Amino acid sequence: MADLLVTRLVPAPLTPEQIAAGASARKDSRNKILEIFTELQKNGIPVLTKLVTPSDIAKYITTFFTKEIAWWNANVELSFQQVTTRKTAFDETWQTNKNSINQLVLIGISSLSNEDAQAYIKSYPFKDFKATLQNKLDSKMKADAEADADKNQAILNSGWYDSVKEALGPVFIALIVIGYILIGLRFASFAANDYLHKPLPYRIHVFIYTFIFAPFLLPYYIWREIKTYFSKADLPHVYSFFPVNEFDPDLPVPEKTKLYNRLFGLPTTIKNWLAQKEEADKKGRVDALVSTILEDVKKEISER
Repeated sequence: MADLLVTRLVPAPLTPEQIAAGASARKDSRNKILEIFTELQKNGIPVLTKLVTPSDIAKYITTFFTKEIAWWNANVELSFQQVTTRKTAFDETWQTNKNSINQLVLIGISSLSNEDAQAYIKSYPFKDFKATLQNKLDSKMKADAEADADKNQAILNSGWYDSVKEALGPVFIALIVIGYILIGLRFASFAANDYLHKPLPYRIHVFIYTFIFAPFLLPYYIWREIKTYFSKADLPHVYSFFPVNEFDPDLPVPEKTKLYNRLFGLPTTIKNWLAQKEEADKKGRVDALVSTILEDVKKEISER
């Protein structure tokens, strides 16, 4: 925002006639500026601070007018031309500052409700800008009315299917997410129990990847469930959610420990089964290695 010089004017010597001609104009100009400032303090600043940063706008207006009035008080003997020059400079500077304030208010008025904005415009201190604010509000109210009309028309045009879809859509999505999590955790627990003979880091990776790709593994585990039901084949026995902590199932345990065992317990009674699985797994790797070597040997012999 613009400002004016506040130093005491040191004009060339004036004649008594020039001072007398400027005295009335000086008094009127000073009183007019004082009236503007008084009205702003009473009704202007409280309104402006509702939309413009309070401390900044109040401090600036007060400082601006205080300095201007101090200049008129310090320069008592002025010619009519000097009074006119200073008053013109004040009017131009104050108009520039009002324009800056008006633009800030024009932006901020959009944050008010239509009723509050209408009341704000009625109390706005700069009357020459009220029409611009009113046009802004009228445009906003028109846009709001058109949006409401479009919304109401969309409601009238929608059928019961759209209403049901809109109401149950979020519920359906929530059920899908919950179902995915439950199925994913179920399959991941299957995998963690199925690979008990593997090292813990391996089982953690299996658990994570099975949970992530649960939808793709759905046919596999359904087939295993069916196979187990009809042929009595072995399905991964779920000892716990993620078996990692060994415990003796024959010993009595507190209730809290029972819950922990259901989540992470691994009964010591399956050590023999684990040893058999590890041995079978090792034998499988050895057989695969031997088969690969034999294939390479056969291929080398045939190439000779």
